[in-house]
Amino acid sequence: MESSLPVLSIADREVALRIASELANAVSADAISNDAAQLTQWSMDDIAPRCVVSPGSAAEVAELLKLCSARGWVVVPAGGFTMQSTGRRAAACDVLLRTDRLNHVAFYDPGDLTVGLGAGVTIAAQRALLREHGQWLPLSGASSAKSTIGGVAATNFNGPAAACFGGLREYCIGVQFVTSDGKTVRGGGRVVKNVAGYDLMKLMIGSFGTLGVITEMNFKVFPRPRQTRTFLLECASPEELMATRDRLLRTSLTPLCFEIISPHAQELLQHPAEARDPDEYAPEGRLDSAQRPWVLAMRASGSDAVLARYRSVLRKGTPELAEAAEEEFWERLDNFASYVAARGPNSLLLRIGSTTDQVAAVLSAVAKMLSDFDLLPAVIGRAAMASFLVGLVPLAVGPPSAEKLAKAIAAVRAAVPAGAIVTVLGMPAEAKTHCDPWDAHASDLDLMRNIKRALDPAGILNRGRYMV
Repeated sequence: MESSLPVLSIADREVALRIASELANAVSADAISNDAAQLTQWSMDDIAPRCVVSPGSAAEVAELLKLCSARGWVVVPAGGFTMQSTGRRAAACDVLLRTDRLNHVAFYDPGDLTVGLGAGVTIAAQRALLREHGQWLPLSGASSAKSTIGGVAATNFNGPAAACFGGLREYCIGVQFVTSDGKTVRGGGRVVKNVAGYDLMKLMIGSFGTLGVITEMNFKVFPRPRQTRTFLLECASPEELMATRDRLLRTSLTPLCFEIISPHAQELLQHPAEARDPDEYAPEGRLDSAQRPWVLAMRASGSDAVLARYRSVLRKGTPELAEAAEEEFWERLDNFASYVAARGPNSLLLRIGSTTDQVAAVLSAVAKMLSDFDLLPAVIGRAAMASFLVGLVPLAVGPPSAEKLAKAIAAVRAAVPAGAIVTVLGMPAEAKTHCDPWDAHASDLDLMRNIKRALDPAGILNRGRYMV
């Protein structure tokens, strides 16, 4: 089957050859690819890069960006390529800068509970490293096997463990990145008690590769719980779900994770790899989800006495998961975003942030997508933080038009309470001409522009992708 992705024109190939030739002075030649057939696999919103480069060190990143800045070439940083289409359609992509070779361990001091990791280290690799010493980082990515440290930081992707440990900004203690003009910058340090200088870690986290290329990050790590259990509380309706959540929040329980899982999300998690042909797809049970309950998943850690306390507070007979079944359950939740994408190119992935008293209104707004737009809403999210990932999977036999998808996004934004933020993490490229993926307040944009000009004066990093 022939690829539908674009192939570089002769003119583009000539430019690509020139770019590759000049980049060879900055990085090793074997780290550069400008083969037209290979480049199409790295297309973003049908825009193929002219050249793909995988630097092997921060010094090579600096030389590469210095050259690109001087030539005015647009650079798009990339990690595991799991969320590379998030944001507006890129203005261009002269150089795709992959961080896969920045996969070193800069340092690891188990006694001080600190670790420094290259931006290209995957979530799965860092888990394996820390597990050997009974430690862990509460990091999640769109795909644990592919998502990288740098990519998770750039997108500020926080998983279920944020309920206990907070977001990535809470335990990142240092960062190294390279600005567009080739300057290597360090912020923070290697120790937990470090208050010197500007807090560049928080600035780079969530910047989507527009302010600099992250090459290394330092973290404080945590002791790995010796034993955990996951309790699955089933609720017949969103109203019962909210009442149960509020009751548990008033107790003294302090779970590692406290997650809401909607009925359609459960089906998605149980059958994650099935890309559906709409002509053949029939959802399990009725579309009003009466066949499946809502679920509150509470992950607890501690001694036998602590776990017994959870059992005494929760309903008698609440199902429990342990060991391998528990690990698989949370692994699937970590990979929820990739499962939504696997259902087809017309699926939508939203990130909705609100306040805890607005959760019921947010869930109600999302539920309307089924009746109004034939989109199955699959929702997971932090029950105590009101931060949700929402997958909207088309049900109609014919794929919905870009205009219809854009109207669905606009309908969600109009229906959620004032102050809630709806960001589109995944959507078809065509829909981006009808709907802005970002949901930002105008008052924030001037400050963003000033920071962008200070760190990327040439405007070459991810040009057109972000809000400024």
